[in-house]
Amino acid sequence: VNWNVKLMIVMGSTGQTSIALEAYGYVLDQRVLYNDTNGEQGAFVVATNSSFGIDNADCSSGNYPLWDEAYTALGEAGILSAAATINANTNVDNAGDVPTGCTSDYLVTVTNTNRNDQKASAGYGLESIDLGAPGSSIISTYSNGSTSSLSGTSMATPHVAGAVAAFLAYAPEDITVEEVKEAIVSS
Repeated sequence: VNWNVKLMIVMGSTGQTSIALEAYGYVLDQRVLYNDTNGEQGAFVVATNSSFGIDNADCSSGNYPLWDEAYTALGEAGILSAAATINANTNVDNAGDVPTGCTSDYLVTVTNTNRNDQKASAGYGLESIDLGAPGSSIISTYSNGSTSSLSGTSMATPHVAGAVAAFLAYAPEDITVEEVKEAIVSS
């Protein structure tokens, strides 16, 4: 989706709030350091990809509101986050899902579409899901340096994170994260 980008690989794929917050915290720290030093240190992170979460969970209960706060903190620093929904034909408005049930304005929630741009077997919800992206039969990296054809919301969501980075490569420097989200979701 974006051919001129660097990736920051952060291990944090978990359902455990403490681990997720540590991973997001590292990314946030790098962007804040970049902002505070005028690019001398840190990293110019513009998007995160969250291809993990907790199926059938309520983002407003237990420790999960902290996930919402993390996405908001990332957004306030200039990072738009993309999050994958559940890989089951489930209305997440009713069943819940973390992070796609979170309400941060700095979070784009993604479901999986097929080659005909139709929703594949994945979560949906008028309130919880912002858009669908290609996620069926995607050639992706795999173990031992190989590639494989994979399907699911974890294949769809990186397309959105990459689109955010590609969009920002050509956007005016003073564009806000909210404006980026609106452009991605509405187009």
